[in-house]
Amino acid sequence: MDSIETLLTYYNRSDKNSIDHAVIEKILENIHSLKNATIYDLAEMCYSSPATISRLMRKLGFENYTEFKAQIGNALKNFRYFNRNSNGMEMSGDSDPVPEYFQMLIQKILILKERITYQQIAEISDHLHQAENIAFYSSQEGMLHVLQKAMILSGKKANVYEDISTQEDSLKAVGENTAVFAVIPDLLEMTPLRSILKKAKRQGAFIISICSDPQNAYEKYSDLQIGFEGTKTSMDTYLFMILVNLIQTDYCRRYVEEVLEELYE
Repeated sequence: MDSIETLLTYYNRSDKNSIDHAVIEKILENIHSLKNATIYDLAEMCYSSPATISRLMRKLGFENYTEFKAQIGNALKNFRYFNRNSNGMEMSGDSDPVPEYFQMLIQKILILKERITYQQIAEISDHLHQAENIAFYSSQEGMLHVLQKAMILSGKKANVYEDISTQEDSLKAVGENTAVFAVIPDLLEMTPLRSILKKAKRQGAFIISICSDPQNAYEKYSDLQIGFEGTKTSMDTYLFMILVNLIQTDYCRRYVEEVLEELYE
């Protein structure tokens, strides 16, 4: 998830009467003012103190307010592109996006169908099965849970990391017996994942990545990669899920069903 989604998740799950909830509510109300706001400015906006802001930043997984502000800035920049219409043009208020959206989605799915081979899917399944531990990296909450479940049912240790701070912390457990599986939208806010994959590769992990840009900076750190031509819109989420579900289906068919049959015949 991006930094705005992290903020919203914490806000939605926090006690409605807590100080953190009240502070985040003020941050959301003033989100477009953060660009030029110091921590003292933000504390004043939130009727709080810089110390309270700093503590909240750490709870949210950010090192400090400076990192939080930078990540919010990237998320706001990405939002404009990630939520454009299918042609990447701004929609006028009186246009009908429905036929255009479905036409573009179908076109992208058909292009993906022609580009992807079963050999690619099977090779990824094989390497996931050969690993003792699997670290799943994604910015989309819940996207990789189906794969995590499949790994666990086949006896693997599998963890999903969905924000940069936990992804960086996960490197402590990454080594030669680890497969790293990363879903990488072509977005500015995913840039820190590049250094994470680089470190994981240096530590001996096998790197598998799926990226919505066939010409991307992550390929050189990946042992296996599927790159496809994305739209840089929220539509890409469907394309990622198609690939994730193909891998999950193949993995379960070859490595999970047999285990379950032996245990529950």
